[in-house]
Amino acid sequence: MPKPKVGDFCSIAMEQGFSDACVALCMDEKPVARLAQSCRSAAVEMPRPTVRRWCEHGYRTAFDKTINDLREHFKPDGVAGTHHSYPRPSSSCFVPFTSLSCMALADQRQKVVQERADAAEAQRQADIKARTEQAAAAKDARDAAAAAAAAARVASEAAPAAAKEASGAGKAAKASEKEAAAAEGAASGARKTLETTAAKVVEDKAAAAAAAATPAAPAGTEATGTGTERVVHATITITVDDNNETQLVVYEGQTAEEAVVEYCQTNAADDTAGCIRQLLPVVIEKLGE
Repeated sequence: MPKPKVGDFCSIAMEQGFSDACVALCMDEKPVARLAQSCRSAAVEMPRPTVRRWCEHGYRTAFDKTINDLREHFKPDGVAGTHHSYPRPSSSCFVPFTSLSCMALADQRQKVVQERADAAEAQRQADIKARTEQAAAAKDARDAAAAAAAAARVASEAAPAAAKEASGAGKAAKASEKEAAAAEGAASGARKTLETTAAKVVEDKAAAAAAAATPAAPAGTEATGTGTERVVHATITITVDDNNETQLVVYEGQTAEEAVVEYCQTNAADDTAGCIRQLLPVVIEKLGE
């Protein structure tokens, strides 16, 4: 048995061969085979030439058999253009094959052939549409993949720049933090200096007020915080670096060391030890004279 595709072409060709022969006989015309026209489409179908050969075989078989079987059904009665059929047999199941029934059968066959051809064409169009849609879907998928790849490439190229900008922003933030810390430290130092200065000014004012409130002591004496007066034993002139002269006073009952310590605490508070080391030998020498 031929394959389904080959069988379809063979069946269609048989129906076409029967129709060509039957219609010509019904019209009192000489049947003419249209083999080439009927099997033209089969010539390009695969597998070649198998499909074309079976198509031609089916057409010839149906065309020749129709002529042989129906030729005796249409004989002239001596009058041109008239036909007759065989006498009706006694059997009630026999239906005479007249020209009208032949044409009806031919029309029916032609309709079937056309329906099959239309179905084949519809299937072919559906296949073309499906292939077109598949190609369009594949193209859309390729375009989407290309767009995604381009977006990924742009993102990968932009990532180093973004990281660099983030690093620069972090460095700037750290620098700002350092500057803020330095500014805060400077402000804190300024506050401490201001507080120290203010405290010193207050102390100086308080000392000045206390000195103004204390009565002046007689010459050669000095008032103490307990209300007693100290008697001056000796006075030594001290010259500092800027040629300013100050008096180192030694009171009665006071040793040279005590006098030097008191003087240095009052006049050289920032370097009391150095002041004592420098002045003590001088004071001892002056007192020994």
